[in-house]
Amino acid sequence: MLVWQGKGILVLPPAILFAVFSGLTETVTPLKGQAAGGPGLLLGGAAAAVLIWWFDRWLESRNPPRTLVDQQTGQQVVVRRRDTLFFIPMRFYPYVYAAVGIGGATLVLLP
Repeated sequence: MLVWQGKGILVLPPAILFAVFSGLTETVTPLKGQAAGGPGLLLGGAAAAVLIWWFDRWLESRNPPRTLVDQQTGQQVVVRRRDTLFFIPMRFYPYVYAAVGIGGATLVLLP
């Protein structure tokens, strides 16, 4: 069973960068203990969200939706890219990463 369509698999590399970035910031922040991961989660989530948002807009500009006309019926059909991962369109993943970053940072930074 295929869990992605089009370029949807490219949503995963920013998630890996998100995890690496949040881990690296734990070593350089002055915060101690569990709170050290908060800024990394926040910044990593924001960076991943911006990266995916930009990439999705770039793909959409390269292949804009096309309107085709059926010869027999005269009906118009709009054909557009379908980039999905786990059946979720790529355009929704920036919101997912931003929510995970904000939620994770909130949970870590609150006592």
